[in-house]
Amino acid sequence: MNIVTATIARLQALQDDQGKSVYIDVEGALELAGIIDQGNPKRDRTAYVVLNSETPSEAVVGTGPTNQRSVLDVVVVTCLKATNSALGTNTSLEDIRTQLRISLFDWTPDSDAHEPFTLGGSRLLTFRNGWIYWADSFRSDTWE
Repeated sequence: MNIVTATIARLQALQDDQGKSVYIDVEGALELAGIIDQGNPKRDRTAYVVLNSETPSEAVVGTGPTNQRSVLDVVVVTCLKATNSALGTNTSLEDIRTQLRISLFDWTPDSDAHEPFTLGGSRLLTFRNGWIYWADSFRSDTWE
């Protein structure tokens, strides 16, 4: 299972303290690309998981096989509808981000291939038509 697919599965199972799903929908890069110009998510509390970058370091060449470390940057874009909307919920962005960080920080997507997630940067992407788009970045090292 690749790092994005594993992260999507983890977020689909993520529940808050009352046993409710933190995200109603969790999708990938293609679904995010599909709404960029055409609209907003179908439902409130949607997450999109995207492999943002893969940065290799210098390869280590020696008497054995070549080794190379890559840093993978996985971004989770959280989309929320404004709470004054009929579609909006009373869940705050900060509550969702707290649950997201608890779920992914120090979690290993695949212990055979990846190091545990560490925190990357976070930022507001945009406000659009009553929706908030927030990006949280998580990093994992892998060796090839």
